[in-house]
Amino acid sequence: MLKSVKVSDYLPDRLIKFTPDMNIFRAVDQMLEYKISGAPVVDSTGKLVGILSQRDCLQNVIEGSFYDDSAVTVAHYMTKEVDTIRTDDDVVSVAQKMIRNNRRRFPVMDDAGHLVGMITLAEILRVVRDFAEHR
Repeated sequence: MLKSVKVSDYLPDRLIKFTPDMNIFRAVDQMLEYKISGAPVVDSTGKLVGILSQRDCLQNVIEGSFYDDSAVTVAHYMTKEVDTIRTDDDVVSVAQKMIRNNRRRFPVMDDAGHLVGMITLAEILRVVRDFAEHR
């Protein structure tokens, strides 16, 4: 049953993270280099403080603030209110939450509230494909 598959079973090995004081162009370079569409933003203690997506960056390009010299850090562009999920959430409920909230990714938190990964729409689709292949 697809509902028995937990998020923890499909977390990528590598987690790319940004910091609020990181230069926005460096963050964009990393998104392009690692072929990711967004990443969590953490403070110096590792606490999740936001998320930065390609959409956030593009939104600011359209609004003209992307090339504003006073706004060169990730903190200026990131989304501060972040929906998260837990490692033991099942992928069906995560998929439903993605659709309902129009999200492409969720930071994944452990039971202690620490950031342990990121799950994306692509990983959820991989679960569905793997499940269909092994039925």
